Amino acid sequence: MLLSWSQSLCCLRRRIQPQLSSFPSLADFHRYLGEVGKEGSYDEADRFYGEALSAAYANLDPADPTRLSTVLNVAVFRHDCQHNIDGATEILNTTVSEYEKQNKVSKPPQTENDKLIELMKFNLKQWAGKEDPEEDSD
Repeated sequence: MLLSWSQSLCCLRRRIQPQLSSFPSLADFHRYLGEVGKEGSYDEADRFYGEALSAAYANLDPADPTRLSTVLNVAVFRHDCQHNIDGATEILNTTVSEYEKQNKVSKPPQTENDKLIELMKFNLKQWAGKEDPEEDSD
C-alpha cells in the first residue's frame, strides 16, 4: 500500500514532532519537497526551521553542536531557498560572535563546535563574494 505525501507527512509528524530534534528533520523534509517543486513546501520548511530555531535558542547552550548546526541549516535555507542573504548572514554573524565571546576557537578546529563555526565563517565569506574564502581565515 502506497501512502500519499500528506499521509506520509501526517505519520511522520505524529511519530517525531514531540522531539526537539524533529523540527530540523521536518524542515529538511519540506525543503527537499520544495527543491523538487512541491508547491508550498518552502513555507512549511520555513515554519519548521523557525520552530527548530526557537526550540534550540530556548533549550540549548549557545555552544551546543545541535544548536550550532540548526543555525547553520536555517542560514543556508534562508540563503539558498529564500534568497534572504541579509537574514542568512545576520543569523550566522550573531552566532559566530556569541560563540567567540564564550569560547576560543582552536586552529585547526578540534571540536565539532569549532568545525561548525569555521563552516559558518566560510559561508559568510563566500556569500560576501570573496574569491577564495580559505585564504583569509582568521
